[in-house]
Amino acid sequence: MNTVNRNSIGNVNPDVTFLDSAITGLTAPQKNMSPKFLYDPEGSALFERICELEEYYVTRTEAQILQNNVKEIASSLGAPSILIEYGSGNSSKTEIVLANLRPWPVYVPIDVSQDALHAALRRLTRSFNGLDVLPVCADYTSPFDLPEPALRKSNLHSSRTGHAGRAAMILGSTIGNFEPDQLINFLSQCRRTLLGGKLLLGVDLPKDREILESAYNDREGVTAQFNLNLLARMNKELDAHFQINRFFHKAIYNEEKSRIEMHLVSREDQIVNIGSTIIRFTRGESIHTESSYKYSIEKFYKLAALAGFRSVQTWTDSRQLFSLHLLKATSSEHLR
Repeated sequence: MNTVNRNSIGNVNPDVTFLDSAITGLTAPQKNMSPKFLYDPEGSALFERICELEEYYVTRTEAQILQNNVKEIASSLGAPSILIEYGSGNSSKTEIVLANLRPWPVYVPIDVSQDALHAALRRLTRSFNGLDVLPVCADYTSPFDLPEPALRKSNLHSSRTGHAGRAAMILGSTIGNFEPDQLINFLSQCRRTLLGGKLLLGVDLPKDREILESAYNDREGVTAQFNLNLLARMNKELDAHFQINRFFHKAIYNEEKSRIEMHLVSREDQIVNIGSTIIRFTRGESIHTESSYKYSIEKFYKLAALAGFRSVQTWTDSRQLFSLHLLKATSSEHLR
């Protein structure tokens, strides 16, 4: 009998900060929005399309690294009783790891998109008969509780197999969306959740400007649709009145900060109402919607150490486009 749990997705808690974040961000000297607001159902679907684009090297390169090194990765992870995945999406790459873990852990995918979690359940139901999946629909950048059934099942699992411990994964280039200080805080939160366990995560490496800017300015315009969808979402959910054709998508590589920046640029002087709040734009003024930092292996080691992790092993592709890191959490009390 398949034991994939379909009843623990629930509804994500309403994000009461969306309006506050919009007003605060759009009245700042450099207008900005958190990238987490890009991922409504339409945004999540568009991002899945981005991952399939020829220019977007991240998904296929990371999958290749996983495929080429999965036995070593699985061996290094050990046999965790719980496997948490932050920002799991449809869990497509997760299958590569799960297929090589024995015994299977209790899998806890965490994502803000219910659609993505349902897609993951359908995929895993087909591929892994008997895998315990306890999805959590939540904003994983904020504190959350592991599902109680996962804790109970993992305790039972550990007592039967002699294995214990937690592991987590953050695949893709998710960590690049955090500002460096935010990243240290987030990884510190992960360390506390892991209770001394291991963390496998993807890190995009610095590379030529042409490769980076092409990846975020694709020829089909899917990334532009993804970015502009944020304005459509604010119109639907925040009583905003953006005329979307008065903005255009732009992604540039900020070499000094080693990050791609995504912007929505105003084509003209204009006024936009969000409820009763008036937002003024001048021609050429932008909303900074996302940063994607690119870290060298050495730089990332230093950031991870500040959050209380030590490096266990690193894997890269032959072109040095992307890296996968396995980290071990420490239990030092003085760390954040």
